[in-house]
Amino acid sequence: NLGLYQFGIPPHSGGTRQQINLLNNSLSMRELSDYELSNVTGQGIAFVMNGWTKTSPFGHSATSTTGAGVYSFGNSTPLGSSFSDYLLNQAQKRDTTVLVFNNTSKAQDQAALSYWSSFPTSILTSTWPDSCAHRSAEGFKQAGFTLLDTGLPNDIYLQLKYFYTPKVYSIPQGSKTPPQELYEFNPR
Repeated sequence: NLGLYQFGIPPHSGGTRQQINLLNNSLSMRELSDYELSNVTGQGIAFVMNGWTKTSPFGHSATSTTGAGVYSFGNSTPLGSSFSDYLLNQAQKRDTTVLVFNNTSKAQDQAALSYWSSFPTSILTSTWPDSCAHRSAEGFKQAGFTLLDTGLPNDIYLQLKYFYTPKVYSIPQGSKTPPQELYEFNPR
């Protein structure tokens, strides 16, 4: 157990983040204010490892901090939307494992959320290593985690699972409800 590294994460510097979502063929914009970013409680960060499918042979990753909703890059999931709905949607097509790190500080959670919310949409660029795993890993790195970013979801998952001490939740394909403890990651 290497524990969490503390790297002196600077607090959010001000301003707002704009979040643009495409939902039901309409455009919506949501600003993340200083208040929202400062209202992060420091209760936890989650890493979601979705298993492989025929169209996603490497799997997929997503993230959250307590009360912030899901940040799933590279698909049509609106950033900051319901974490539990995302997990149920994924359970229709694949197994999912969620790693929860409950021993993070408020500054760590703010740093990760500030990074993930800096993207206007969940759309990825076509330039490697921009991937769901890369963006997930970068947020965790902003929060002080030490990771080797390969751009592959399973590599990030294995590092987080075995070098740190997360609580592990399994959600098998076909599940009808996620574990109750994961509802804390739904947006507030």
